[in-house]
Amino acid sequence: MQSRMNAAIDLAMTFVFLACLSAPGYYSQAATQDQKKPVYAELVASALKGDPNVDYTAMRYASLDAPKNKKAVYHSLAEMNAPLQQKDFKKALKMANEVLENYFVDINAHLIAANAYRGLNQNDEAEKQIGFARSLVKSILDSGDGETEETAFVVISVDEEYVVLRQMGIPPSNQSLSHGKNGWYDVLKSKKDGQDVTLYFNITKFYGKEFGL
Repeated sequence: MQSRMNAAIDLAMTFVFLACLSAPGYYSQAATQDQKKPVYAELVASALKGDPNVDYTAMRYASLDAPKNKKAVYHSLAEMNAPLQQKDFKKALKMANEVLENYFVDINAHLIAANAYRGLNQNDEAEKQIGFARSLVKSILDSGDGETEETAFVVISVDEEYVVLRQMGIPPSNQSLSHGKNGWYDVLKSKKDGQDVTLYFNITKFYGKEFGL
């Protein structure tokens, strides 16, 4: 009698196990857990906690697929810089933080925040913002050298292109759109120290997204 009960229990457990395996999403959930990549919010949280091992490249790329806040406020560099030039540091900081709250990878906003903090004599906070900006810029510069399509800087916005130009001391000039075997490119031609300069930016990650393509 006992052996029959045990056999019945074993059989029931087998059906339960098989039911779990056949349940929709079981294998996909298991694969997702094994291959899960840090999402944008997690990477930002780690950065704010001072984690020195944050992958800023992953953060930048993840930001493109992060849920969009319809109430998010965005200010351009010129808009944020206006109160800064008028020494209205609190207003400049407020505007920068409004951008960073929803778009932490905005390098310009970090730089505005850093200068605003300095104006408010909060140098420790200013250094944090400088650190974030440096890490984000390094992430772009590490993606290539910009000399060819194959070694183009990989960017996630036009703003990042201008950040790189400022970093390299190259004034913006002629810009054109190009398509190559590895995607879409912005090609910028300018001069530095009297020499012609051509820089390639791979814009594939964001090109067309603003139009819903």
